Amino acid sequence: DRLVEDGRAQVYLTDDGMQAVRLNAAAPVEVGARVPPRSPAVPVALVSDDPAAHDASCLEEIRRAQAAMPGGYIGAHFFVTRWKSGRLPEVPDLRRRTLDRLVEQGKVEIVLTEDGVQAVRLRE
Repeated sequence: DRLVEDGRAQVYLTDDGMQAVRLNAAAPVEVGARVPPRSPAVPVALVSDDPAAHDASCLEEIRRAQAAMPGGYIGAHFFVTRWKSGRLPEVPDLRRRTLDRLVEQGKVEIVLTEDGVQAVRLRE
């Protein structure tokens, strides 16, 4: 996001409709530049080896996302790759595995919205 804001990268749609990021070739390159420290506004999630702890955190975040997003759902891809949370690990693969486990347990479902988005929704 910082690179996009600084004009060093851009987000674009690929031919298959997916969002992708590419570097802006016209932007100057700073040799030895460092990535600024992470914003304190989003705390880093505590790491746990307990799948039940990840499941509980993920369920709570899905509940929070449903309340915050227009339409009452959150896109599965967005939740896995971009949803900001201090309760969940930022590694998309870990989020995906937790989400898959919750679907298998019947606590969460993936639905196709009217506009073709795969969305995450708590099962009531």
